[in-house]
Amino acid sequence: MAALPYRNGKKGVEGRQNISAVESASGRVANGLQAGSNSGQEHPPFEGADVRTDRSACRRSRKKRKGVRSMGRYPFIVYAEEYLERREISLAKSSLEEFRRKAKFLNKKLAELKDAKRISTSSPRKMNEADIRAIIKWMDEEGHENSYKAKNLGFIKAICEYAGNNVFAKMRADGIDLPKKTPKELRTLTMEELNKILRVADELKGWSGEVTKFLAWMYPFTGLRASELRQAHLEDIDIKRWTVWVRHPKGEKRYARKRTVSILPPARGAVLRYLEIRKERLVAKGFESEFLIPAYHGGVYSATGFRRMKANLENKVNLDLDDNISFNIKGFRSTFCQQNVDRGVPIEAVAIAMGHASTKTTETFYGRMRPDMALAKLNAAWGDGVELDTSEAKKAPVVDGPILKPRLIDKKFEVSGYA
Repeated sequence: MAALPYRNGKKGVEGRQNISAVESASGRVANGLQAGSNSGQEHPPFEGADVRTDRSACRRSRKKRKGVRSMGRYPFIVYAEEYLERREISLAKSSLEEFRRKAKFLNKKLAELKDAKRISTSSPRKMNEADIRAIIKWMDEEGHENSYKAKNLGFIKAICEYAGNNVFAKMRADGIDLPKKTPKELRTLTMEELNKILRVADELKGWSGEVTKFLAWMYPFTGLRASELRQAHLEDIDIKRWTVWVRHPKGEKRYARKRTVSILPPARGAVLRYLEIRKERLVAKGFESEFLIPAYHGGVYSATGFRRMKANLENKVNLDLDDNISFNIKGFRSTFCQQNVDRGVPIEAVAIAMGHASTKTTETFYGRMRPDMALAKLNAAWGDGVELDTSEAKKAPVVDGPILKPRLIDKKFEVSGYA
């Protein structure tokens, strides 16, 4: 990886010099003099046109190399990798991998926009307002949702700020609105779709088939994150109380707390079956493993390995379907949330089970009360036979005379201030 550029120094990036280039040019001068001496020339060491030419070449090389570090054709990925390297301590491994994939994707797209002359530069140090607007227009043309645009712009903003470019702050100060994350319609699996997935999973063979089957039952009925189950140990599961202790929650290095989650009744039979098959497999292979889901070598599965098993299951589920059932491991977590909310479990309890600090995250991204259920609960709370007491209203005095009109809100008043 390239060295970090100077920031806030006395000379700044523009004052940086490439000493090796000067040394290389000086070496060429010395070699030229040595060659001239060996060839029998009678000129003194610093006489002759060739020496002056080499001196000029040295100065030109030094002048050419002086200034901003060259980052080649892809400056965005250079800054992005430096930024993520500094965030390694504070970011979870899964988040770091996701950001690196995003960095590679955006680097490719920015290079394409630069080649098409839609942006002036792909360097986060030099991007201006016109470039940011062009990037937004590109995402608009591809029909992306605001949440997708906001995520990409948020990452580009972080890299620009790291490179010393405050273009986003200037745009905000000028009152320019950028795409914001908006709550999108939640899509969770229906019970019919989930049952179809579980039926197909139960038919899978081999060790990877048993693992896939275990995942398909555990995720929708525990609410665990993908990494939380993948990194679980055998001792973390308690079949007497039907719980799983989460020893590696998301964000454990910064904010998360370890928690215990329930294994809901539908998954318990599958858990007992898996534990028995796991025991038989380890005996047959002649090794032990502390992990709840040991890989072929006895260690822990990678995130890619889990995604590959999910993809294989998804392909088999959709073999004989006209309308494909699209799902992912995170979708199982959303299904856990929505199914419990639909059953009347308080959202606070669901948020705690999912490891959320507040119910806002739960309701925004995973599940919330459906409108028809909200209306039904409102009607049920009042009942069918509730009658209003109008006795006090009947006692109200009747006022004779002109009815005073209420004062109207002035037309120039800012109505957005009214709740």
